[in-house]
Amino acid sequence: MAGNPLGRVVDRFRVLARMDDLQARPDADLLRLFARDRDEAAFELLVRRHGRAVMGVCGRLLSDRVDAEDAYQATFLVLARRARALRDPAAVGCWLHGVARRVALEARALAARRRAREASWPTDAPPEPAAPPARSPESNELAAVLDAEVAALPERYRAAIVLCDLGGKTRAEAATALGVPEGTVASRQARGRALLVARLRRRGVTLAALALLPATVPPALAASTARIAALVAAGRLRHLPPALTLLTHGARPAMTTTLLKPVVVAVAGAALAVCGLALAGRPAGVGEDPPAPPPSAARPARTPAEEWAALKAEYDADRKANTKAQIDKRTGQPIPGAFEVRQPGHQKYADRLLALGRCDDEATAAEALALAVTGWFQLPLADQAFDLLLERFADSPRLAGFARQHHAVSYPGKYRRLERLLGVATDRTVRGISLLDLGLEMEPGYAPTEMPAGPAADEKRKAKAAVLYRRVIAEYPDVVGGSLGNGCHLGKLGRVAQTYLLRLEPKCRDGLPAPPTVGKDLDGKPMALAGFKGRIVVLDFWGSWCQPCREAMPALKDLAAKYADRGVVVLGVASENAAADAARVAAAEKLPWRSWFDRRDENGDSPIVSAWGVTTFPTVAVVDGEGLIRFLKGGANAEEVAKSLDVLLAKPGPPAPAGGRPANPANTSPSGPPD
Repeated sequence: MAGNPLGRVVDRFRVLARMDDLQARPDADLLRLFARDRDEAAFELLVRRHGRAVMGVCGRLLSDRVDAEDAYQATFLVLARRARALRDPAAVGCWLHGVARRVALEARALAARRRAREASWPTDAPPEPAAPPARSPESNELAAVLDAEVAALPERYRAAIVLCDLGGKTRAEAATALGVPEGTVASRQARGRALLVARLRRRGVTLAALALLPATVPPALAASTARIAALVAAGRLRHLPPALTLLTHGARPAMTTTLLKPVVVAVAGAALAVCGLALAGRPAGVGEDPPAPPPSAARPARTPAEEWAALKAEYDADRKANTKAQIDKRTGQPIPGAFEVRQPGHQKYADRLLALGRCDDEATAAEALALAVTGWFQLPLADQAFDLLLERFADSPRLAGFARQHHAVSYPGKYRRLERLLGVATDRTVRGISLLDLGLEMEPGYAPTEMPAGPAADEKRKAKAAVLYRRVIAEYPDVVGGSLGNGCHLGKLGRVAQTYLLRLEPKCRDGLPAPPTVGKDLDGKPMALAGFKGRIVVLDFWGSWCQPCREAMPALKDLAAKYADRGVVVLGVASENAAADAARVAAAEKLPWRSWFDRRDENGDSPIVSAWGVTTFPTVAVVDGEGLIRFLKGGANAEEVAKSLDVLLAKPGPPAPAGGRPANPANTSPSGPPD
């Protein structure tokens, strides 16, 4: 049945169905199946898994597309012949990378000798103009350096680099191929990249100078390569085309490598028939880029800055459309899971962002790579962009823009990237923001993470976060974070870190004595918390500049009236630049209690607020008659305060004075209630 076109099509369907069954098998199993049973589907799956990496090596070393395809096929034919002899079948990706490099170098040498011979042939016809090379000699040398250094990596790291970075596989796909957990692939890839960057630096090469995106392989070429390999391994195809014979066996007779592959043409035609396509033969030029339009019709190339502006406008429009689509028009509420489904697709922007990240315009490159990382932080694209960002801008202040954007997002595993960033960055702004950011990632429950949880682990994480915040306070107190690009502004890092540290290690908490609270009220009269000993005091920390504070005042006034005859007094702490500002709000809101005027300095700090360690406005505290704090919470509502008061008032204690105490102590002596 396989001797006729219909039979080949049916066989092709069987191979495809078999490939679906083998998708989850590791490379070692696939190679054993081919070596034992000549399983064509298993071999084609190996070709598809590693074809992009192999074609990438061949394409980087050979400027001619036909030569690259010859080397690609020869590499897999060598695998077919050596399938039984491979020492470590699990490392087939590494092995193929090394073979592809040797075959491509051999093909390059053959092509050079062929051109030298052809140039010496006598001819009466005028010489044809030489076609411009696909890449410059410098690019070819850089490519050779890259593949040489990849080949020199230890096998475990080389496998992850070849599959993920050169082969375009996700970590999950690489884990399937290698037969190891996905986390193992991630750690090996990170270590391999670090080693590769160090090796390239020693040779004066940066990753930014290399095109690392995997090459593309036509499906028909992958299918025909697998078919030829199966025929060769089964002994049914003894005579290969001369080009493949030369490259597969390393022979060097004087013949050209431009002969076409008749067997490839026939097999590719059968494969394409499955897709409803016809391929009668392979004319010269197939696989080459289409001719460029005439100069008159060509549009002037855009600069990197113009390309970035166009991409950003397109991306922002996508985000707006997606945001709009996330809202249910009938209810006005967000649709659950809509963001994950409708966020702008990374494939639409991946190649363009990475290309911009390699351009000579450093400002554009830094912004494009920052978007690639912060926009798609959990995808392989983000890993490539982050590596390139560190490679190009580790010593540059331009990395500060990325640090600000990165501070505004949160995702699992972010702390790993922050640790890598802190390992190479030298700019003070970058280091300060990243240390602050890493502290937040360490805080238990603050950010999504895969770090251990539980009481003991949480305490360790708190301790790590506190150490990081103290480092920011000690080393970067004067660094201003700047705009985060989301409507928020990061002020002086020392103050921000102090605020975060107080959240972990509060100066005041339930059960501790209230700090001495003394000063003057809004009218300039002396006022002290000690003068209210024996009574329950509710302290409201507020400011005229704080809208939530004003919104909470009506409920707090109702609470003051409710508990006025039970010995409860309400006082305020107004953190202000000028007493007149607080007095104006107190009059407008008709506050029935006195407030301390807690003057703010140029940094926004005020004595009473600092003594209490208050970082959120409004904050409400409840102090019992013995001067102990019984409730302290930022953003607390009146119901929570009422529950705390009910618990205190239910406890036995000295009776309240007859007739209770007035809610407004305005008529008492300046230091407290009358004797």
